[in-house]
Amino acid sequence: MKSKRLLAVMLSGFMVLGSMTPVFAEELKNENTKDNAVVSEEQQGTDVNSSEEVKTNDEAVTDKVNEDKTSENVKAEENTSSNEPSKTVKSSSKTSKAVVTGQFDETTGFKFSYDEDTKEAALTGVGTFSATEESFTVPREVNVAGSDEKYTVTSIETGAFFDEAPFASIKYLTIPKNIEFVGFASFGEAFKNVETVTFEEGSHLKEIGSGAFCYLSKIKSITIPKSVEKIDYNTFSGCSSLSSFEFEEGSALKSLGSSGAVFDECPNLTSIVLPKSLEVLAGFKSSSITSIAFEEGSKIKTIANYAFSGSKITEITIPKSVESIGDSAFSDCSDLTSITFEKGSALTSIGFKTFSDSGIKSITIPKNVTTLGSSAFSGCSALEMIDTEEGSALTSINYISSGDCDNLKTIRMTSPNITSVDSDLGEKGNGSKINGFTIIAHKGSAASKSALYQYYEDNNDGSWVFKTDGICHGSDEVASTRVEPTCLTPGSVTYQAGTCECGNEVSEQVSVVLPVSRTHDYKDITDKEATCTVKGSKHRECSVCGDKEDGSDVDIPMLAHTYAEIIDTPATCTEEGSKHSECSVCNTKKENSDEKIGVLPHTFDKEVVDKEATYTEEGSKHTECSVCGTKKEGSDVVIPKIVKEEDKNNNNNGDSTSNGSTVTKTGSDKTAVNNPQTSDEMNMVLYALLSFVSLGAVSTVGYKIKKRNI
Repeated sequence: MKSKRLLAVMLSGFMVLGSMTPVFAEELKNENTKDNAVVSEEQQGTDVNSSEEVKTNDEAVTDKVNEDKTSENVKAEENTSSNEPSKTVKSSSKTSKAVVTGQFDETTGFKFSYDEDTKEAALTGVGTFSATEESFTVPREVNVAGSDEKYTVTSIETGAFFDEAPFASIKYLTIPKNIEFVGFASFGEAFKNVETVTFEEGSHLKEIGSGAFCYLSKIKSITIPKSVEKIDYNTFSGCSSLSSFEFEEGSALKSLGSSGAVFDECPNLTSIVLPKSLEVLAGFKSSSITSIAFEEGSKIKTIANYAFSGSKITEITIPKSVESIGDSAFSDCSDLTSITFEKGSALTSIGFKTFSDSGIKSITIPKNVTTLGSSAFSGCSALEMIDTEEGSALTSINYISSGDCDNLKTIRMTSPNITSVDSDLGEKGNGSKINGFTIIAHKGSAASKSALYQYYEDNNDGSWVFKTDGICHGSDEVASTRVEPTCLTPGSVTYQAGTCECGNEVSEQVSVVLPVSRTHDYKDITDKEATCTVKGSKHRECSVCGDKEDGSDVDIPMLAHTYAEIIDTPATCTEEGSKHSECSVCNTKKENSDEKIGVLPHTFDKEVVDKEATYTEEGSKHTECSVCGTKKEGSDVVIPKIVKEEDKNNNNNGDSTSNGSTVTKTGSDKTAVNNPQTSDEMNMVLYALLSFVSLGAVSTVGYKIKKRNI
């Protein structure tokens, strides 16, 4: 019975303990759920806050944009009502842009205008600029005072640099590659002390206006960029020292000169080679140039009115591409003694007084010429012969000499279709007949005489001669008689007897002279290469026969120095260095090229221990420059005390702590980490204590019962 009571009490104790276990487990579950819920609420709150912040920021940006637009509109209205520089509005299908004038750039000191659409600017005048050095480079860009927006300078307008004072010290002028237009009198006498004009490599320059470089009396040579398409009149007039004028290889020049002389008053410029791209030559007149040539493959089509009038050229070869020569184009060229047309000439028109009062002694008119202007050879006192190429298309030779060619002895017309003849042909200026005047032309048949033969019969005073030598001939060539001409020697061909195309019956074989195939093919031959210290030299000679062109010996300008940077003293992190530029070819030092090299930054990569750490004391260290030893500010660092091994192993009865966590070593290699207790875990302890109390109570009751029974 007593045993049963004892058993009942013990079972009751275990039941109490068992009844607490679900509560304990539920508490743990509730605590974990509660913790997760708290984390979830906190995370959700963070996400909501972030979303609200983004939304707030977006609204702020939108408000800022609207505010800026409103501000811009207000400014635009204020600008419209204020006294701003004038604007020229350009119409557009989309927007209306304006060219803004009257601007001033505080940085460069120049006045300018700009295009709001293209963002391109044009220099219009000198503001506060005043040269302090010998070298001057035209500004590449400008900006409006108080604005950061840059405008690219592409144009120099009429008279932009007319004022001489600001440029008096300049000797070396550089024009940037972005300049596309140089206007009327842009530089002129304001740059009278300039010795060198340089166009930057890759220049975009397209047009040089009239008088743009006139009276730069000290420049000796100039090379025109290949991008230039037009050079106007008087562009280089008054450049009294100019002796070399060249075009960059691949030149795109289409028009040279207009109504005036391009090289007037340039006494030292004696020869020039015109690029093959040239199409219209006008106003070339020069009182000094004696030799002019066209680049092989020339595309020139027009030699305009008065193009060479009054020039000192002695001879010229007209490219086969030329289609017309204007009025008085070679008039008053008293030194011009020889004019030649390339074989295959496309020339169809020679104008009024084209060669009047020139010094030519003979001329052969190309076969395609259909119009020969009146008085074309008037006043040519040295002219002895006028000839036409085989197959000439001329139909009229009215008033070609106007009776002023006293020495004209022979006229040879190969055209069978001449219908009109000069009324004073073969007469002197006083109206008397030229003694021994000879006409070589088609005779025609007895029933239908040619116009020239009829003129001969009507005006012959007994001293004139009419010939058909080399003009009237049969149509069939004698085999193996053709000899092709060269650039020096004419060729020939012999025809069988027969009926001429004019109707004249030719009873014997006739030999016809074939004119030279073409003129000399002159090319540049370099005799001595130029360097950056010595001029070179060259001449021109025929690539076919080796004939040297008269007066073709010219100097090749010295090359520009090839400057490279030289370090005199390297910079360190404690001292400045120095450098200069010198030519890598001749070692010439560039003027004013000395520069300082800034102090280098320290190299803070060296760690220095000031005091070693011990078991009882902390140590210290810092960082310093590995080059000069300078200590880095704020680099002092404490070195922790050294921990003994036994302290590490025996700390807290076999446990060691790190960052607040307890590491317990067990019988295996595994490590269990028990996080520090928190207030949320106290319930677990309470439940455990209650369990032990219950067990103790049960045990006590059981013991007393047992004792009573005993």
